[in-house]
Amino acid sequence: MTSTFGRLIKYCGCVICLQQLNDSSLIISLLESFLYDRSQPVSTLLSYYPVMESTSSRGKTVYEYPNKYFIMYGKSINGMDDQK
Repeated sequence: MTSTFGRLIKYCGCVICLQQLNDSSLIISLLESFLYDRSQPVSTLLSYYPVMESTSSRGKTVYEYPNKYFIMYGKSINGMDDQK
């Protein structure tokens, strides 16, 4: 079964994401990062959002994305290259 996000990735013509994403903040950040710089494949952008797996007090596996609120801009912001 393909998630809505998986169908969206197929529609955009990008690499199909094999990882199911359930965190809405992560999905929005990932899509915004992709819309900012479409030269970056979604699979590469997704690698910038590492997952941390832990167990809740109830014994359930919980997945947390520490960078889920961040937009990944690559080497430049607003078309300006980083200057040293």
